[in-house]
Amino acid sequence: MSELGLNSRLETFLILAKSSKGPGCVKIIKDATEDNSIYTFTELLESPNIEALKDKPEYSKHYEVLKLFAYGTYQDYKNSIDKFIPLSEKQLIKLKLLSLVTLSAQSKILKYDSLLEYLDIPNVRELEDLLINAIYQNVICGKLDQRNKQVDIEYTMCRDLEAKQITNIKDILSNWLSTSETVIEKLDKEIKRIDDEVSEKISVQEKYDNSIQELIKKYKLEAVNDAELKFKNIPQKKDKKKIPY
Repeated sequence: MSELGLNSRLETFLILAKSSKGPGCVKIIKDATEDNSIYTFTELLESPNIEALKDKPEYSKHYEVLKLFAYGTYQDYKNSIDKFIPLSEKQLIKLKLLSLVTLSAQSKILKYDSLLEYLDIPNVRELEDLLINAIYQNVICGKLDQRNKQVDIEYTMCRDLEAKQITNIKDILSNWLSTSETVIEKLDKEIKRIDDEVSEKISVQEKYDNSIQELIKKYKLEAVNDAELKFKNIPQKKDKKKIPY
């Protein structure tokens, strides 16, 4: 589906959430988490009427489901299953697709054996169907390597980021920026040192070349003077007068 189509579907749920309460918000959560065109949920989570569900015991598990789809994985669901309402088959498949994105961020090579266990899939045929579905929906981009029983990931769609993840990313970027500035400073110093060495070598070379030129001029002048002196000291032959017969 096009990006425009995806945005319009999410926008529809956001508009509905503005005027919905309790059961209406529960239905929006179920529909959105089953919809194959929606894979980001932060905006719904931040919708005031849906956010209000977390403080109501009869609806809090539905809110946790939406939060699970935004930030969690299939294993999170399995490990804390009592926090959530039971998921439909469509929701389970979609949660597994989202889990592939999270796993791909950890490794670009996903082994079939690990995926079968992690996603509770009984056989390779069903796993490959899920992977093909993920590729078809642009959830992941990769190639199935049946010989080595793995999927090679090229890239994936983006998932929602929790506030703490954004903070971690900011810290990583800040550290990277600080490190980059330090590296640039060291590079600048090294470049200056090299420039100074080159300039010094050029200056020494110029002095050397000038000295050689001065010596050449000196020896040329001495050679000319010596030649002139020798020429002057050569006895000149006098012309013999011819005696007339």
